[in-house]
Amino acid sequence: MIRVAIIAGSRHLADEMTAALASEEQLEVVDVRISPRFSTLSAQTAFDVVLAIALAEFVTPPDGPPVVMLTDASRRALPGPNAPHAVLPIAAPTEEIVAALLAAANGLYVLTADQAIVSLRAPAPHEPLGFSQEKLTARELEVLRMLADGLANKEIAQVLRISGHTIKFHVSQILAKLQVASRTEAVTAGIRSGLLSV
Repeated sequence: MIRVAIIAGSRHLADEMTAALASEEQLEVVDVRISPRFSTLSAQTAFDVVLAIALAEFVTPPDGPPVVMLTDASRRALPGPNAPHAVLPIAAPTEEIVAALLAAANGLYVLTADQAIVSLRAPAPHEPLGFSQEKLTARELEVLRMLADGLANKEIAQVLRISGHTIKFHVSQILAKLQVASRTEAVTAGIRSGLLSV
C-alpha cells in the first residue's frame, strides 16, 4: 500500500482528490494539508509520496519525498533540478494521477506525452563526456550507481555508513565533475559516458 500525503491550494481540491483516490486499492491518503505553498508535512505521519495540487509556490526540498504536482496548463514544465517527479495538468484523469503516484513512490520520474516530445526535440544540455572532464573517485562512482538505483541521500548514507552531509558533498562533486545540474542528469551523463551500464 502506497501512502499518499496531499497538499492542496484549496479545501475543495483536496476533498475532490481524496475522494477520487479513495477507491484505489494500491493507495491510501494518510495526510491532507491546505496551503498555497509546499509545506512541511507532519513528521509523525509516515507517507511514501506527496501529491501537490494547485500550489502558488513550489520548491522540492532536498532529500524530500517524491512529489507529483498537478498544476494549470500555463505552469507545466519539464522536470529539472529540484523539480517534482511528475508535473501533470490539474485536469489529468485519475488513472494518470494514480500511475504517476505509483511511479514516483518507486523512484521513477514521469513525463506526459507533450513533455516527452519537447524533451526529445530539445538539444542535449551538455556535450558527451570527454577526456577533459575530471574523473570521478571510486566513492563518487559508488554514489552515482546508487543514484541510478533511485536511492535517496539518507538511504545511500545508511548503506555506506557515512553521514548525510558527506553524501551531499559527494553528490555535489558528481554534479560538478559531470557538469550537470541534477541527479537525473548525472545518471544520464553516467550512462552516456559509460560510467554506468544500463
